[in-house]
Amino acid sequence: MNRLIIAALAFLFAFPAQAACTQNVYNLFGPESRYGYALEYNLMQWGWPGSALTASTQYIRFDQIPPIEKATLLVVWWPLDNAWLNLIAFDGGPANIMGVTQFHTPDRSPSNPIPVRVDITQQMQSLHLTGVGKYLGYQLHGHLKVGVVRLELCTQ
Repeated sequence: MNRLIIAALAFLFAFPAQAACTQNVYNLFGPESRYGYALEYNLMQWGWPGSALTASTQYIRFDQIPPIEKATLLVVWWPLDNAWLNLIAFDGGPANIMGVTQFHTPDRSPSNPIPVRVDITQQMQSLHLTGVGKYLGYQLHGHLKVGVVRLELCTQ
């Protein structure tokens, strides 16, 4: 019996437990954190969700956060027609605007919100490697309502 217990303990300690990550949540521009309703857009070209670019974003100091294990973009939206969302990163100004990820849906869902989770771990790890702060925000295209746009980073 003792051999069985020792063998079981040896097996457990041979594979160290994964340390829990620290969850960091960044709500990007949107009404959900303040008012609890969705904003509707009908944009025939790429546009920002707000009137001021930097006010529509979050500034993340990649030089001051631990390495990123997992990153997810959560979007809850109602596509009313062919709708697109483009997550972008840039320097102040704005300068050096670059796309992080882009997705769309040709589906229509006027009455039911569609939650979308996009794995952007590789893109966020690349930004982390730059070691500088970046603004993160999003652009929209098409006819849609947006309720939540949230960046979730799991750091070591």
